[in-house]
Amino acid sequence: MRGIVLMAALLVSLGVDAQYEPRNDTLPERLNTLGINLTPAVVVSMNALPFSPRFSFIYKRQLQPNFKVRATVGYEVRSSISEDLSTGRVIDFSDTTVTYLIERANHSTLDLRLGMEWFKPNRPTTMVYGIDLIAGIAMEDDGYSTIPRYFNGDGFVPSPFEEQFDYDQEIDYFLLGFNVSIGQKLVVDEKLNFILQWTPQVAYRIPISEFYSDATQRDQPAISDVEMRLRGIEIFVNLMF
Repeated sequence: MRGIVLMAALLVSLGVDAQYEPRNDTLPERLNTLGINLTPAVVVSMNALPFSPRFSFIYKRQLQPNFKVRATVGYEVRSSISEDLSTGRVIDFSDTTVTYLIERANHSTLDLRLGMEWFKPNRPTTMVYGIDLIAGIAMEDDGYSTIPRYFNGDGFVPSPFEEQFDYDQEIDYFLLGFNVSIGQKLVVDEKLNFILQWTPQVAYRIPISEFYSDATQRDQPAISDVEMRLRGIEIFVNLMF
C-alpha cells in the first residue's frame, strides 16, 4: 500500500512539473514582429555619439515554433566629416597669407536585407542565429576646399590676392552580399522582447556612378571591391502582434 501511495505521489509530481516544461511544438498567438535598432539612441543618451550609427527597422513573420523569416531596411552613416577653419590644417603660409585645407566627407549606405532566424521556442531567454542576403546602395561624397586668409591689423580676413578652390567627388556603389547574426533574446512578455545582436557582413561593391568637379584632381577611377564589416553589438527592441 505504501508503495502504491509513493508511486501515485511521484506521478502527480511529474505531472505538475510537466506543466512548466516549455512547449516546443506550438506557435504563439502573435506571429508578427516589428523591431527597431536602439543602439544609436542608447549611445547618444550616454553622451557618446557612435562613429557609424546604423538605423534599422525589421519585420519578422514566424512560420515554425523555432523559425522566422525577416526583412530589414537599414540606413548607416559610415563617416561624416565637416571641418572648418578651427579644425582644418595649414597647407601654405607667407608673411601676410595663410591657406587652410578644409576637408569634408559623407559616406552612407541604404540597404534591404532578406533572411531568416532560428531559436529555441517558448523560453524567457534564448540564443538567436540568423542569415540575410543584402542588396543596397553605398554613397560616398568627398571634397575639400583651400581657403586663403589674409592677415592685416584687424586679424585674418578673406585674402584679396587668392581665390578659394573647391573640389567635390561623388561615387555610388551597388552592394550585394550577406550577413550572419548571433544574438541573445530576452523575453519581457508575450508582446515585447529585446535582442543583443552581433552582425558581421561581407559585400561586393560595384561602382555605378561617378562625379568629379575637377577631372584633373581625380586620382584613379572607382573599382569594384569586397568589403568586410565587423560591427559592434547592437540592441534591438521587438514588438509582437
